Amino acid sequence: MKTFAEMLRPLYDRTKPLPSVRVYLICLVLACLVPALLGGAALLFHDYQVGRIQLQTDTLQTVRALVQTVDAKLAQAELLAQTLATSDTLARQDFPAFHRWAQTLLQESSIAHSILIYDARGQQRVNTNIPLGQPLPKRSHVAQVEHMFATGKTVPPEVLLSPLTGLPVVWLVVPVFSGTEVVFSLVIDDIAPQQLNSMLQQQKFLPEWVVAVVDSTDTIAARSISPEKFVGQKASVILLKNLQNAPEGIANSTTLDGTRVLSAYSRSPQSGWSVAIGIPSKSLEAELIHTLVLIGVGTLLLLGLALSLAWVVANRINTSVHALHTSAIALGSGELIDVPQVHVREVAVVAQAMASTAHLLKARTHALTVSNHSLKAHETELADAQRIAEIGSWTWNIQTDIVSASVELCRIFGRSKIPPFAQQDGVMFSHAAWLALHQAIQEVIQTGVGYNLELPALRGDGSHFWVNSRSEPVLDAGGSIIGLRGMVQDITERKQAESIATSERFIRAITDAIPGMVGYWDKDLRCRFANQPYLARWGKSAAAMMGTTLPEVMGESLFAINEPLIRAALAGEKQCFERFLTKPDGSVGHVLANYIPDLDTEGRVIGFITMITDIRALRLAESELKLAETVYQNTSEAIMVIDANGIILSVNPAFTDTTGYPAQETIGQSTHLLRSNHHEDEFYAELWRSMLDLGRWQGEIWSRKKTGEIYLAWHTLTKVAGSSGGSSRYVSVFYDITDGWRKNEHTRHLAFHDALTDLPNRSLLMERLERHISMSERDPRNLAILFLDLDHFKHVNDTLGHAVGDELLKVVAQKLQAQVRQSDTVARLGGDEFVIVLDNPASREEVVQIAKRIIAVIHEPFELRGRTAQVGTSIGIALYPEDGATAAELIKHADVAMYESKGTGRNKYRFFTPETTRTAIK
Repeated sequence: MKTFAEMLRPLYDRTKPLPSVRVYLICLVLACLVPALLGGAALLFHDYQVGRIQLQTDTLQTVRALVQTVDAKLAQAELLAQTLATSDTLARQDFPAFHRWAQTLLQESSIAHSILIYDARGQQRVNTNIPLGQPLPKRSHVAQVEHMFATGKTVPPEVLLSPLTGLPVVWLVVPVFSGTEVVFSLVIDDIAPQQLNSMLQQQKFLPEWVVAVVDSTDTIAARSISPEKFVGQKASVILLKNLQNAPEGIANSTTLDGTRVLSAYSRSPQSGWSVAIGIPSKSLEAELIHTLVLIGVGTLLLLGLALSLAWVVANRINTSVHALHTSAIALGSGELIDVPQVHVREVAVVAQAMASTAHLLKARTHALTVSNHSLKAHETELADAQRIAEIGSWTWNIQTDIVSASVELCRIFGRSKIPPFAQQDGVMFSHAAWLALHQAIQEVIQTGVGYNLELPALRGDGSHFWVNSRSEPVLDAGGSIIGLRGMVQDITERKQAESIATSERFIRAITDAIPGMVGYWDKDLRCRFANQPYLARWGKSAAAMMGTTLPEVMGESLFAINEPLIRAALAGEKQCFERFLTKPDGSVGHVLANYIPDLDTEGRVIGFITMITDIRALRLAESELKLAETVYQNTSEAIMVIDANGIILSVNPAFTDTTGYPAQETIGQSTHLLRSNHHEDEFYAELWRSMLDLGRWQGEIWSRKKTGEIYLAWHTLTKVAGSSGGSSRYVSVFYDITDGWRKNEHTRHLAFHDALTDLPNRSLLMERLERHISMSERDPRNLAILFLDLDHFKHVNDTLGHAVGDELLKVVAQKLQAQVRQSDTVARLGGDEFVIVLDNPASREEVVQIAKRIIAVIHEPFELRGRTAQVGTSIGIALYPEDGATAAELIKHADVAMYESKGTGRNKYRFFTPETTRTAIK
């Protein structure tokens, strides 16, 4: 483990080895030369960067100019092609005349090598490279020519392999029209490669620069280096990627032959052709590398010369300094010395001073011996003074970590020797106290200001006590801190007194805050303590109450009532009782009193504590709670208390009677236990939103009993806020309303359904039909209304009786429902009249098929109560929206069509027409 001094040494250590004169001289040389050399190198690099940026700007401007030149060449070729394609000689198919005129234009413009004319079969009709009258090449399949005939559009200039020579050429293909029909393909052959290569040579770029022209398909059309090898190939991947990212710019890339270059590129927005100039990286960096090598060699030579000179000077200085070594040893021994011969004036002055110092030391050594005897006498007097004042002193040497302690300090700590500070942790001080002491010592060393601390300490026998420790720094002649000194005093008794006073104030503060009365009476019944409520009750001050006897405070009558209880408490028995107590204002309070015996260490009663609490409000609350519990348990409505998470906290007996769930199976469960799945999740979400906004909700909820029976209940749900910021509770009061609901539903059903067939009656029919029409306004749909009347039904009633007729109507209703979909409506208007509403039939044909099926099934014989009956039906059909815009209008028109059907013969159907209406009116 490190000593205390070793931990603090970085704060005061001044004895580290110092650099030699040689090191200082070398550092001085480096400090003078290196910044200058680095500055020159930085300036050179800056000039190189400026030149490189200027080169990039000039190159990019050259690229733009070349792109414009290429566009001009291509534009001339396109103009030539359009001029030739619109020639009247081609329109007349006078190929000899066109041949002569095309050769003339080629010679004048020097734009291309030849002009070719292809027909739709791929056969050449004109080739300016072949004299008139000589055979032309046989048919060939050229993709660009075929594409032009397929689209009727110009194929822009692009590089391809010539079908005749197999060499890369640039073709421009344009259509030749006769009216609106493409009859020929005109090809401008070999537009640019030779001209473009010549253009690149004329720019007089450096031989190592790589300049390339790329067509709109990313194929190389011209190249300054090795055109015969690379023309016709795709440009490098890096260049193409740069062109995709930006149509113009400067970037590092690699050519097709593997050369790393700084590339300036630009793509024409008109033709899509591009030009790129690549400057090899080696040529850019060669000049900079050459200059840096020269500077580096010169720097090394200059630095070596300067260091050599510094080395020679340093040797001269070291020789003079070392000459003082012998004199310094003699001075340390207290001997007289001679001045040595040296080469440096300053060193000679030091040697002379050392000789003078040696004479002074001889004289002062004697004086120190006398002073030492006097100091020992003073130390004895100081030790006696410390013993009398019970104050111990100490000193600490930072360099050696040695602690010197007085005899009185050892006595205070109960030790024969005081250990170094680093070893006092856990021995003389607890760890926390030692850390506080350690921090204080560090602050003294750093700031030079002493500390004054009160700390818990440990004696040699392990007992605890308190000390006051003070210190101040010890300085050497130069003002540096070389140690600390201080004093320690035992302050245990003072700290104990302060603790007792603090405890009494703490107890007084607590008891005064208690709303009840608290007092202490000794075995002689004299008051030793009373809190503020106790003093207020008897109308006394604390000073007046102290020492007063209990009979004096209570009075004879009250003391007589309480005396048996007081004697029992003094006998060691705890007393607890209730009393009605008259207050100073004349009101009567209901109190709970406790007499608690106080025992000493040997178990003897030395007094008792009185605690009196007003419990009138508590008793009133208990009474109200009992009343509320009685109401809760005996109400006829089910009550359920739940928390904010829907967990059931409490239920009453009526809850069990309603749901079938006993309390022990319900409490702790989620309200999902009662869910019937008759409501969507949105219903419950809306319920809880209402609870959060209004704190109350009322409504009907379908629930499930323990038996699985579904019932309808009327719920009143109320939010009850928690006390003191606690979470809220919710009280649900509900009762079963299923029977009433069923009666209402039955009444409503009878109001909208036919009593005999249970089919919808006229009111429900009109409501549904109006709803369908309203829905069609938002979502267009078709409707078909079939009006049915039974044929020969009166004969059945007259011959078989009304009971059989009623049975027949029921069977007819069932058969009609079987012929339609669930979304359709079958209604009885009365007597033997029925109406069917078909919702959104697919077509008129589908309505006809349904009408035919209905006629067929109604015409079948009926077996009714052992008798056979047969009827038919006539059907009138009205369609929405053609035959009416309202429900009444559609029913009326279907009725008219039904009478038309009945008039033309039985078992038939008819669609409504305006003529039908006019006939019915007549």
